[in-house]
Amino acid sequence: MFLVDDSYHIGNRWAAIKRSLAQFALLATQYDVDGIDLAFIQSEVKYTGVTSAQLQELMAKIYAMSLVNEESDSSNTLSISLDCHLSEYTRKYKERMDRGLRQKYLNLIVLTSGDLGYFDDFEDIVIDYARKFDNMNAPKFQLGIQFALIQCRPEDQERFKRLDDQEHVRYAARLCTSDPVTGS
Repeated sequence: MFLVDDSYHIGNRWAAIKRSLAQFALLATQYDVDGIDLAFIQSEVKYTGVTSAQLQELMAKIYAMSLVNEESDSSNTLSISLDCHLSEYTRKYKERMDRGLRQKYLNLIVLTSGDLGYFDDFEDIVIDYARKFDNMNAPKFQLGIQFALIQCRPEDQERFKRLDDQEHVRYAARLCTSDPVTGS
């Protein structure tokens, strides 16, 4: 699943996010024959089963719908969006485990500029869900979270690096990387 930052601060990075998402989606659709799922931090729009061929048209449509603009009245943050998507996945995982069924693993790739503001405590959300899956004795690959930082400023990269270095996240096998993506 891809979670795309469509916040107002993305501004002129939108083209780079589209290029990066296209590259990631091309790789992802080689491994997931059902297509990719695509959600946004600010918008409540969510797409499922998107093929790489559909992606460019879809991204143009999203931009045309003005989901990325400075006048967005949404107060969603990365932490709110992560909590929403991860709580839904955790609920499904528990239900299926209680019935003795396997749940498809979740690889959540967050595309963001990293310019989130000091009040967004997304790190706590990632750590909390890593602990929850550890406490459920989930397989180490059940939940993966990667952050693709698009044209990220060095001071914002540091925040993601600190999360990546958290021992209880890394050794809980909940992958959280902060590899910058230039989008070029």
